[in-house]
Amino acid sequence: MPTAPPAPVDPRGSVPDLPDQAAYDTLSRDGVTLRLRPVAAADRDALGALVQALSPRSAYQRFLTAARPTAVDYIEELFDPARTADTVVATWRGELVGVGSTHRLTPTSVEVALLVDDAHQGRGLGTLMLEDLVARTRSRGVRTMAAWLLRTNAQMLEVFTHLGLPLHTEVEGSDTLAVTLSLRGTAELERAVAERQRAAVVRSLTPLLRPQSVVVVGAGARRDGVGHQVLTHLRRGEFRGQLYAVNRRGHPVAGVVAQRRVTDLPGPVDLAVVAVPAESVLQVARDCVARGVGAMAVLSAGFGESNGGAAAEAELRQICRDGGVRLLGPNCMGLVNTERALRLDASFLPSAPARGPVAVIAQSGAVAASIVAMLAARGLGVSTLVTIGNSPDVGPADLLAWASEDRRTKVAVVHVETLEDPEQVVRSTAAMVGSMPVVLLKAGRTPVAASAAHSHTGAAAADDAAVDALCRRAGLLRVDSLTELVDTAAVLAMQRPPRGARTVVVGNSGGTGVLALDACAEAGLLSPELTQHTVMRLRSLLPRNAAIGPLVDTTAAANLAQLTAAVSTLADDPGVDAVVAVVIALEQLPAAIVRDMLDQVARDHPRTTFVASGVELAADPGALVPAVADPRHAVRALANAVAWSARTSERSGSVARAAAAPVTAPAPGSEPAPAPAGEESGPLVPHERDEAARAVVQEVLKANPTGAWLTPAQVRTLLRDHDVELVPVIEADDPGTAAEAAAMLPFPVVLKGLGPTLLHKSVHGAVALGLRSADEVRVAARDMLTKLDDTVTGFVVQPQVHGRPELIVGGVRLPHWGALVMLGRGGVDTEVDPDRAWALAPVPEPEAAVMLRSLRCAGAVRGPHGQSAADPHALTRLVHQVSELMDQVPEVVELDLNPVIVGDQHPLVVDARVRVAPTPDLPWRAGVRRLRE
Repeated sequence: MPTAPPAPVDPRGSVPDLPDQAAYDTLSRDGVTLRLRPVAAADRDALGALVQALSPRSAYQRFLTAARPTAVDYIEELFDPARTADTVVATWRGELVGVGSTHRLTPTSVEVALLVDDAHQGRGLGTLMLEDLVARTRSRGVRTMAAWLLRTNAQMLEVFTHLGLPLHTEVEGSDTLAVTLSLRGTAELERAVAERQRAAVVRSLTPLLRPQSVVVVGAGARRDGVGHQVLTHLRRGEFRGQLYAVNRRGHPVAGVVAQRRVTDLPGPVDLAVVAVPAESVLQVARDCVARGVGAMAVLSAGFGESNGGAAAEAELRQICRDGGVRLLGPNCMGLVNTERALRLDASFLPSAPARGPVAVIAQSGAVAASIVAMLAARGLGVSTLVTIGNSPDVGPADLLAWASEDRRTKVAVVHVETLEDPEQVVRSTAAMVGSMPVVLLKAGRTPVAASAAHSHTGAAAADDAAVDALCRRAGLLRVDSLTELVDTAAVLAMQRPPRGARTVVVGNSGGTGVLALDACAEAGLLSPELTQHTVMRLRSLLPRNAAIGPLVDTTAAANLAQLTAAVSTLADDPGVDAVVAVVIALEQLPAAIVRDMLDQVARDHPRTTFVASGVELAADPGALVPAVADPRHAVRALANAVAWSARTSERSGSVARAAAAPVTAPAPGSEPAPAPAGEESGPLVPHERDEAARAVVQEVLKANPTGAWLTPAQVRTLLRDHDVELVPVIEADDPGTAAEAAAMLPFPVVLKGLGPTLLHKSVHGAVALGLRSADEVRVAARDMLTKLDDTVTGFVVQPQVHGRPELIVGGVRLPHWGALVMLGRGGVDTEVDPDRAWALAPVPEPEAAVMLRSLRCAGAVRGPHGQSAADPHALTRLVHQVSELMDQVPEVVELDLNPVIVGDQHPLVVDARVRVAPTPDLPWRAGVRRLRE
């Protein structure tokens, strides 16, 4: 339905100045860099040129008429905030090539309009702008988005159909189609956005990771120069594409013809490897843009890692973004792709990595070199290796997307010192469920902002907790050392994922076997109950003094045939998921023969996972069973593989349930149907009752621009609007009114003092328990006033709630990470015993259940003999509700529900604290596809 004719507007435009966060870089379907931002007043002429350049067909399909005045009216409407809710433009290399907008229909619905330059149609610009508008519209509580299309406009109908939101279409008249999108959040939308982002990222990285032509800039005659080394590596590795060199004199290097500048090169260039002084890099980047280079790998140091280099690094990234060049580095050691048809070694690593199934992504080049050497010692090579350095552009999320598409890669290992794009990492790994494990080594376990936080949750929050939450959400395996990283990668690359945790240890050395058995217990691996048939067969096969149990010790007297039969018999047992073979090579058992035996048993038992350990069992290329010298390290790697399998099963189940959910949309003008009870469909858009919560936040921030803790009444309003109920309380101003309030409640009651500095009331003595009369309440209140003086500004009285255990449910907002949610041991124990689990908001209930099971106090929640002391679904639902509050109200920066009493029925929230502050981020940005910032 066309919008109403525009009202007169200020010809200079009335578009407000918007914060820088409203603009961001993204990728088109074909991997080209674009910039999306709101319409600005200076865009009027460019918008006019866009409309005038439209073909008659495009103009008719967009405006349902060929009349150009209608298009001009639309441009004017973009500058009228009374009728236009949101706008977005797409620019390519500074040229405005698309515009989108939403226009108010009702308080809960908008009309959307999209327009793309003819030359850029079919590149996904319409979908990008629609995603942007959907994200911003959802953040305002709008429920539906409508559009009117010509029935023949198949291209735009496809954009709406494949967006990932429930869709309703209805024919109006002879040639018009009314399209309605429900903005109720669904897992399908996030999956669709993640898949589109992954595909675009992979295409954008093709010039970097699969180039057909490479130029090394700074390849001089000095053999110890970095550029010379890179060129030598490319030549020695027999790079299959076209190779060029650039140096100041234009002299040939290592048999490669050279030019003085990139712009002088005779042919097209996909990848430029830059090894020049830092002060020359920006000009090289400009030359690369002018020459149409697709990607740059900047090896030069002297940027963000050094004093005064941050500005140059930011300018370098901007040059590349504006020119559509993907940037690796600066301050990196280059990259390797061992693909047979490519043979790319654009690095100066000490030794060339062998071909293999492991993708290596490392922030540090030295760490990458160590990983390569450790993999080689285990008989493994790499599919791709990328050192990311400072990574202002290409980062771990991009490279994980590439690895997920590389059929040669069985496992990816990642080393980083910082993680600044958690949303992108989650999206990149979304398609990896059950397919490719990712093992993460995060260096620098430094708490973040703990000194500035005041609540229990805020004080506990740290970068480590955020990384753990990311790993749980994205299905990453986090390890603590390079050894564990490589050992785990070896198990996952060489063996099938374990079916379960039931693990038996077998070997010819009791001492090393006991070490492995202890490690199994510490890692949570289970000792299987061997069948009677297995036990009897082992007794008949092994020497008389052999031990049979969780540890099968064949003794050193066992020969090769006996050892082979023992390992095979254990692998045949239906109760065994994994076998740890701790075998010491002896004179009658040479290491090579033991290796061959284990590999053959593994071939014969493909459903069982095998790990070998033994001082003399060095790994061989092509081996099937990973060998780790230290039995404890071997078991730790196996336990990580078991954890990945379990996590994959949980995530696969959640994805399958979400995929099976029907996707429907309401008819225009109707309300979206609620999700079935217990079903996860992603966060709902804010609804009417959120207005009370928003009003509370706005009122507090108006009075306290830098932020403040909410009063008990304000906390109750905020929580109630998100289905979180507190134990009833009555506020009182003084001891007398506190006594009167107590008389209205069942005794015994609890009295708590209020005050701006009384955040942890128990610590200050501002809590009185078990008060059985109004007089006791009055006396207790007077005692608090006497003891705490002016610190107490009021009181609350509430019924005393009994029950154990006490839990805490909280939330905190961290820079770069957004909202995190915590579940852990609560009450006064929350600081004494830090038993906690973290997750990124919003938290689906299945993930909340995983958080609960991970706590040491989970047994107390379940009660004796596994009997539930409380409704576990109610507890996970509470975590989910708190996570939605943190996700939907970005001004909430800290939140504590503590204690949460786990009684015989539903969990009872006894006390709550909430702090609000202005948020520096725009909340809708989490829903769009953005390049690293």
